Amino acid sequence: MHVSYQVLAGFVSYHFGIEPETLRPDITFEELEMDSLALTELVVVIENETGIQIPDDAGDIGPHTTLAEAAEVVSRIGACTTR
Repeated sequence: MHVSYQVLAGFVSYHFGIEPETLRPDITFEELEMDSLALTELVVVIENETGIQIPDDAGDIGPHTTLAEAAEVVSRIGACTTR
């Protein structure tokens, strides 16, 4: 399953109350002031919304990850699990 930047940005905006106008592909979670707890919550949101199970050891999504990079990671994991 492909998760685009727009889809991920929608999750972040809706579930974390961040104005969509402030989101852009190159913004990091750190810049959005999303700490490790918020990132864990985001993973749960992604799993619930997409059905993609993000492994606990997938350290590819962290404070310095951009929204576009996170969308690529989720899409890559989704592609691997649907084969």
